[in-house]
Amino acid sequence: MKTKNLAVVALLTTAIIWGITLPLMKVNLDTMPPLTIAFLRFSLAATIALSFGGFDKLKFKDFLHIGFYSFFGITLSIGLLLIGLNMTTAINATILLTLSPIITSILAAFTLKEKINSMHALGIFLAFLGVFIYLVVPEIISQKFSRINVLGDLLILLAVLSAAIFTIGSKKLIASYHPGSISSVSFLVGAICFLPAAFFEYIQNPYWVNHISWFNIFSLIFLGVFSSFIAYSALEWALSKVDVHVDVTIGYLSTLIAILIATTFLHEKIYFTTFILSSILVGSGILLVSKNKPPGLHFHRRIHHNT
Repeated sequence: MKTKNLAVVALLTTAIIWGITLPLMKVNLDTMPPLTIAFLRFSLAATIALSFGGFDKLKFKDFLHIGFYSFFGITLSIGLLLIGLNMTTAINATILLTLSPIITSILAAFTLKEKINSMHALGIFLAFLGVFIYLVVPEIISQKFSRINVLGDLLILLAVLSAAIFTIGSKKLIASYHPGSISSVSFLVGAICFLPAAFFEYIQNPYWVNHISWFNIFSLIFLGVFSSFIAYSALEWALSKVDVHVDVTIGYLSTLIAILIATTFLHEKIYFTTFILSSILVGSGILLVSKNKPPGLHFHRRIHHNT
């Protein structure tokens, strides 16, 4: 198999893994505290990375440099995502996560002084309009507003913003460090930062441990091994072999899988008409932003790589 075709297979595999990840985390939230899930996941991922020498040739100042941005990309992003996911639906979270390249683009315009042309601006508008239509219009029509869902959606949006900060920062990191080293340090930072939170959650409710099942255990293994270590590694390798636009296109598969699982197995309700319209608007917006992105910005670091 040609290297480019193999890279496409790697991207497809990553998209499938991350499509499963969000609904899987949602199910495990019924049994386990959110930040405990994050701690166990990244502890496992960091252990694997350490066994593969992911921290070789890194000095303490390198840990601090990478760790600063990893705090936003892992600790804040995943922490807010899990807490928000505990309050809203997996479908709402998935729709909001698609805004990752849009939020990153806006943040880059302010922090990196990168210009936004008319087509870029149109893409941003279409994407936000699509999300607004799906999340807000059905609530207005039914006149049934859920404050818990709204808070959860806002936390998911903040998670996207945190991940965007990491994306902007990674522009500098990639110039100095190997992608594997960035991922490895990110895993370790996540594990360390989530440890106190996990301990606090246990103090608050130590009885959740009694309800752990084999499903929860296998889920954590999947999150730590596949969603983190394997998916990150496959993505970084594949993106060195194919154009970024290939990843943007394949990345939509994650969204479709997550929504399919949420509706089929989690029995979440989807508003079909608004979903179709929203998907067209968001998809068109992301394609416009991706095609008109500033040359130095790595939009391939989609939010799903942090789920």
